[in-house]
Amino acid sequence: RAGYGIDLSGMKEVRIQNCVIQNFHYGTYLHPITGVTAGATRSFANIISNNQYVSNWKGIFMDFGFSNTIERNTFEGNDFGLDVGSSSQNVIQSNTFLGNVVYGITLYGHSDANIFRDNTACNTQFTEDFRCWESPTGGSGGNNIFGKVTVWLHGRSSVRFLVPRIPGYEFHQ
Repeated sequence: RAGYGIDLSGMKEVRIQNCVIQNFHYGTYLHPITGVTAGATRSFANIISNNQYVSNWKGIFMDFGFSNTIERNTFEGNDFGLDVGSSSQNVIQSNTFLGNVVYGITLYGHSDANIFRDNTACNTQFTEDFRCWESPTGGSGGNNIFGKVTVWLHGRSSVRFLVPRIPGYEFHQ
């Protein structure tokens, strides 16, 4: 696996839909074009929907993204399904994460006010279906269904998860 399937670095208002993105290092890559310093051009207001991410190292990698929508995608057999770092006010909804290797969904860094709604994650092979750490104020999630229902919070997290009460649910801090 090498390279980018789709590189949205610094892009705004782009729609990616109905694609099969397979065997890349990054299936879709959203990152500031001048790095993470002040004045960087961030990826924002993009819509990524109805795609299949298969056997990538990271299905979608979003770092310092803002106000993007990721919806109705399928992530299967990736090392990491969706990796969200230091990103804010994104909507991640109605996605399916099946049989990814390390994590289905990862949320970390100073990721604030992201909305996770109606996502299904199950059968992650080695760790958790959903992992969150070092997110100081945001990342609310409701109506998420996980095969191995485990939410991990590490560091200085103050993230609120609205997870339905279902048998086998675990919360670790």
